[in-house]
Amino acid sequence: MYIYIYKFLFYIYLYNLYLYIGWLYKRGKSHGVWGKRFFVIKEAKLLYYADDTRKVVKGEFSLANITCRTSPTRANGNKKYHFIINHPESGIREFYAKNNVRRSQWIDTLNNTAAMLTNSTSGMLSKQGGFGKTTWQERYCICAGRDFDYFENITDS
Repeated sequence: MYIYIYKFLFYIYLYNLYLYIGWLYKRGKSHGVWGKRFFVIKEAKLLYYADDTRKVVKGEFSLANITCRTSPTRANGNKKYHFIINHPESGIREFYAKNNVRRSQWIDTLNNTAAMLTNSTSGMLSKQGGFGKTTWQERYCICAGRDFDYFENITDS
């Protein structure tokens, strides 16, 4: 009984922190290889990890100004629940889910999150950083609501 209560409370805790979590397959941008990743929608970002322990972030995307939709290009085979995220500055990213229900849930949540961020501002800024905090680095920044995020370059967003 205690295990079930613990699991229940753990899931409530997780869902209070994240808008949506789960496994997806993501196509790599440089080599085109498909990899299974654990994804989290948190605040204005889609973060992904190698596994569900979420110890090391493998990458992240800004959800400001994205559109997410199904794609008929992979209607057959094991990638038939394929969808894309299109960002006006960093391009198209490809994903697929294990079934149509999961795909629909991801698309709806991503589009709803993007809709909440429509009043966001983004662009390049310089920030002071580095090891000695004396160098200036140009970063791609997004301000959406109360959130401010920056990325090393525009394609990381």
